[in-house]
Amino acid sequence: MTYPIKGYFKSFGNYIKITGHGEKESDPKQITNIKSAEKVVYLTFDTCPTDKVDYKIINFLEDNEIEATIFLNVEWYKNNTDKNLNFLKNPLFSLGGHGYHHKRPMRLSFDEQLLDIRECIDFIKNELGIKIGLYRSPYGRPNEDTINILDDFGIKFISWSGSVMDRKVKSLHYNLEQRLETQLNYGTKSGDILVFHINLEEENSFQLFKRAYDILKSKGFSFKKIK
Repeated sequence: MTYPIKGYFKSFGNYIKITGHGEKESDPKQITNIKSAEKVVYLTFDTCPTDKVDYKIINFLEDNEIEATIFLNVEWYKNNTDKNLNFLKNPLFSLGGHGYHHKRPMRLSFDEQLLDIRECIDFIKNELGIKIGLYRSPYGRPNEDTINILDDFGIKFISWSGSVMDRKVKSLHYNLEQRLETQLNYGTKSGDILVFHINLEEENSFQLFKRAYDILKSKGFSFKKIK
């Protein structure tokens, strides 16, 4: 039995539409699922430009040797240079770009978006010595220019299969636990890409992630980074 994703996971309007019970039709250039013979899911973490680092999540991943993918926003990095960010070089994690600034692509001209993406790529290479091959737009919403620019750089756009909306942990009316359990118990399939954040540093955000991990683990999923 499957439940419709709509209403439980965020969808992408102009690029992804719900076609039925748990099935999506998406732009093939936006990766939302990575086919695998193994029962695996991909945990991904965005970094939006706050001055916070959620070390509870990072420490849990490192202590339990759990692979994951982190999408780095340059403004977030610069806001947190006074903190220990060495985990970004941990081989457990793969690294992708998440914009230099955190601006919606549809509000930028082609040239503005090209500059933002190029500066993000260059910063990560120069600062961390990492040449990225993955990218996720701020707010997860690319447009045609985004995809074309990334194609020219030879970089893959990584979307997601679902989001538990952990950034809404302070919204008391938002029943995150119910949404989380419904989706993970009925909607998650092998190869799915899940999105969380490591820039919240809220007690509830770690608890929500840990609950997601426990559900997935109990259902026999393993965890890999995106390469």
